[in-house]
Amino acid sequence: MNKLFDIKKYFKIKNISLYFFVILILTSFTLTYILLIPGSNLVKDNSNIIRLLILDIVLVIILISLVIRQIVLIFIRRKKNLNVSKLYIKFINLFIILTLVPTIGVVIVSGLFYNLEIKTWFGPAVKTTILNSNVVANDYLKLKTENLEVNIEAISRDIFNLVNVTKLQENRINMINLNHEKKKLTDIFIFNSANDVLSFSSIKKSSQNFFPASKEILKILDSGKIYITQKDKNILSAYYKLNFFEDSYLLINDDINEIIYNHLFETAKAITAYNNLEKNTSNFQISFSMIYVLFSVCLLLIAILIGFMMANKLSTPITNLIKSSEKVSKGDFDAKITEINDSDEISLLLKSFNKMISEIEISQKQLIDKNIEIENRRLFTEAVLRTLSTGVIALDMNFSIKLINNSVSKIINKSEDDLIGNNFFDIFQNSINIKKNIDKKIYKNLSEQIEFNLKNNTRNLFIKFSLEKNDNEIVGYVVTIDDLTSLILAEKHAAWSDIARKIAHEIKNPLTPIKLSAERIEKKIKDNDINKENFISLAGTISKQVDDIGKLIDEFSSFARLPQAEIKKDDFSEAVNECFKLYSSSYSKINFSIDNKYNEILCFFDKFQISLVLNNITKNAIEAVEKLKNPSISFLVIKNDNIVNLDIVDNGIGIDKKLINKIFEPYYTTKDKGTGLGLSICKKIIEEHGGEISIKKNKSTGSTVSIKLLI
Repeated sequence: MNKLFDIKKYFKIKNISLYFFVILILTSFTLTYILLIPGSNLVKDNSNIIRLLILDIVLVIILISLVIRQIVLIFIRRKKNLNVSKLYIKFINLFIILTLVPTIGVVIVSGLFYNLEIKTWFGPAVKTTILNSNVVANDYLKLKTENLEVNIEAISRDIFNLVNVTKLQENRINMINLNHEKKKLTDIFIFNSANDVLSFSSIKKSSQNFFPASKEILKILDSGKIYITQKDKNILSAYYKLNFFEDSYLLINDDINEIIYNHLFETAKAITAYNNLEKNTSNFQISFSMIYVLFSVCLLLIAILIGFMMANKLSTPITNLIKSSEKVSKGDFDAKITEINDSDEISLLLKSFNKMISEIEISQKQLIDKNIEIENRRLFTEAVLRTLSTGVIALDMNFSIKLINNSVSKIINKSEDDLIGNNFFDIFQNSINIKKNIDKKIYKNLSEQIEFNLKNNTRNLFIKFSLEKNDNEIVGYVVTIDDLTSLILAEKHAAWSDIARKIAHEIKNPLTPIKLSAERIEKKIKDNDINKENFISLAGTISKQVDDIGKLIDEFSSFARLPQAEIKKDDFSEAVNECFKLYSSSYSKINFSIDNKYNEILCFFDKFQISLVLNNITKNAIEAVEKLKNPSISFLVIKNDNIVNLDIVDNGIGIDKKLINKIFEPYYTTKDKGTGLGLSICKKIIEEHGGEISIKKNKSTGSTVSIKLLI
């Protein structure tokens, strides 16, 4: 965990360093651009600009080195067959293409645009326009200058004429009337070399606009020339010497339109700037090209470097995902991917993948545990099957034998190879009833006792079929085979021994009165005491006891020779109704009642044997109530889902609860003259039908016998 934290910290520091480096480059190049702008006066010492350019070049070289390093690392890893994500390379190619194509396009378009603009700026049209503007400005000033020259000469002549006419002395110059409005001038001044105003006419009514003449100007005026100058931005002044006076000079001022003058001034400045730019065009192009190339290369390299970083960021999680998938496919569920804290689809993919691995790991552990459990069960089942004396056979849908246990081979004395793949009914040909029921799709009570001939030795086998289902569809059968030969033989011996003992016991009772009656008859004959009534009584006693012996033999015959049940679909409701009608009509003194709301209840049973059961139970109920004052017997039929229930209720004295567990045992009876076989026979018949029979004592009086059969 600490190692993972250190890796994250390293990449975080690395990214911060890259961002700081990019900001440093952009700052340096921005300063270079500002300082290299033509006409910039921010840096007085050019050596500082050179140092800044060197720094820019060093930064570009570092950028180039970083990019080259990334490219070299990719080739080295591929050459050494190290895992280099193809997706990573595709991302890099994509980012480089997306960076180079627009950059190259911008460079070409910008270069063409720049050259066209430079040619336009310094082309004939612009140059002619600027020069014409200068000519117009100069012509305006020339016109004003010429007007001043004309006016100052005219004013000088007017003063000369006035002096000749009036014989005005120099000391009377202040008497001269100067009219500036007439000449459309702003000011007219007459002054001496000491710059004393001798006379004036001004729009301001004062000598405020008088501009004293310097010695240099006076020297020029003394040579007879006119001196014109611009003392203010909107005033043009002209100086001239009045030669007809010894020390007199003339100054006139003409107003210049301030707006026009400003335009003229700006035009002059523009011409100067234009000429300077035209002279430095090559330097300007070099500076611009250098700045543009440096910026372009810098931004291009930064974009490529960021492209490497973004490609790595995008491809690394996917590469790790592929590697982790390969490890997981080999069973390594600890190969989880380091999750990132972003909220994009890749982060969600990584979290889902790790969650999937955890779920697969849990599922695999559960599956392994389940397989171990299944394997243990299989071993246990095989161990049980090996030790079972019962034979077990697995059949498919076509009754072909798929699997057997060892007991099958022992029972029928055939090897596994002789049985596997053969049809079950070809080997056990006497299983006719089971085959018929399966063909008719009657899957209840699929059992049968058959005789199997084995080398002139007949074996008694009990065969039972069970269905193997999958989603309520039969996919096969499981057959159990019990060898009953020894058991049947032992039961027969035990039964006959028991029957002989019981018969001897039961016959012994009537033989005593028979013997006594015979001895009395013999004595009376010897004594010659012949009495007809006595003989009839003694003969009746002998006859009655013989009838009891016959009845006893009949009961034993019924128990021993009960025929095989012929089970088929029949109406149980009809069988109950027939029994009810028979006894209710024969015993009118007993209150018989029936609660059977079903017209028809179809189920599988042998009607003859079930009728025997109903008759036997009804007779027992009659014997229990026939001596009562208000005897009653009721029949109650209830059908629930797949079970039908018949209750036969009497109001006799009821059976003792302690005797309920013994009442169905053979030869157990509570009657004085009973054999104890009736209820035993009933239980045997009901169980062979897959049903249940039970007896209970009622809460008030009497007993209830319940019979349950499957529908």
